[in-house]
Amino acid sequence: FFIQLTDTQMGFRETGTIEKSVGFLTESVDAINRLHPAFVVVTGDMLNHWNSEEELSAYKGLIEKIDKDIPVYEIPGNHDFRPGKEPESAPAYFEHFGGTDRFSFVYNKSLFVGINSCYIKDDDVEKEAEQYSWLVNEIAGNKEAVNHIFLFTHCSIIKESPDEEADYFSFQEPYRSKYLKLCKDYGIDAVFSGHFHRKRFVEYDGTQFVTCTASGAPLEEGFTGINVVAVRPDSFSWEMVPQAEATAPAL
Repeated sequence: FFIQLTDTQMGFRETGTIEKSVGFLTESVDAINRLHPAFVVVTGDMLNHWNSEEELSAYKGLIEKIDKDIPVYEIPGNHDFRPGKEPESAPAYFEHFGGTDRFSFVYNKSLFVGINSCYIKDDDVEKEAEQYSWLVNEIAGNKEAVNHIFLFTHCSIIKESPDEEADYFSFQEPYRSKYLKLCKDYGIDAVFSGHFHRKRFVEYDGTQFVTCTASGAPLEEGFTGINVVAVRPDSFSWEMVPQAEATAPAL
């Protein structure tokens, strides 16, 4: 099993302090070390302000307390990476988060791929096309050798329906149709996202689209929590729970 964090967003909904965000992330790190998953995926918005040294230092300092044998994979959110509006955010992200905005690896016959959805939301045609080509190559090159394919984004492709109106929290056209087709054509089992700060779920054309509630401050009916995902040879399941209530799934 692995754990998804999203929208730790240090300093979000706080004024002059990041104390609450530090508390939320501390609870997440404690849960991770207590449960000891195979790895952790953080689906973006690690910070509230990409250029805040205080937020970056707090986030990195806490993430570094995760047991060293638990890998952590991160992809950017729109608060971390916004080159369309603030070009200097891109080199800053690469400097602080390992030099890459995506990941791909196989673990126990499952493929895990994370992409930078900011290129899609900002309609960066060139960067999106390059990343999409990379994504297809990663999936096609591993498809026959794995039992599951899991995709991670910050922004949801869809939150509740393929026909929902595109907004700040979901993919716009033509990208929505493009990525829905990718999921169907390649048999992607699930897309795990964040950004919405609330829990949402829909299954469409054989793919589960799972929008995780925030691991930092939530919005509206959302709650602060983590997503515990269990993967078996022929199935998978997930459960979003407050950090203190999380338990290791039976495998």
